[in-house]
Amino acid sequence: MLAKITKIGRVSSVIIVTVFSVVLSILITHIIFYLADSKITTAGFLTSFFAPLIIAPICAWHILGLVISNLKLQEELNDLLNFDHLSGLLSRRTFFINCESAFEITIRNQLPLSFVAIDLDNFKII
Repeated sequence: MLAKITKIGRVSSVIIVTVFSVVLSILITHIIFYLADSKITTAGFLTSFFAPLIIAPICAWHILGLVISNLKLQEELNDLLNFDHLSGLLSRRTFFINCESAFEITIRNQLPLSFVAIDLDNFKII
């Protein structure tokens, strides 16, 4: 989702949300006046047009900012979960998840599977 938002841009996203809000507000206003069997007034139309035109961009800008920062934090959390911060290699958890999927693929396709394990003592010194 972060890629989609950054691809079209935050400003473009705000414009899309604003246009959608204005159109929806005008539509709802017309429906309400139609159901009440009364004619839409100029004040009612202007309110349904300008209220979302003012409020929607401000709200959308802040909400998109929160969404973008949340998605960046999720990516950072995934990196912390999947990679060892000292070596930059896959974490133990990710290693075993990848081994399990590789094992399933080899069984499904009846392929040979090799495994090499290296144990380094005093790794922090290296």
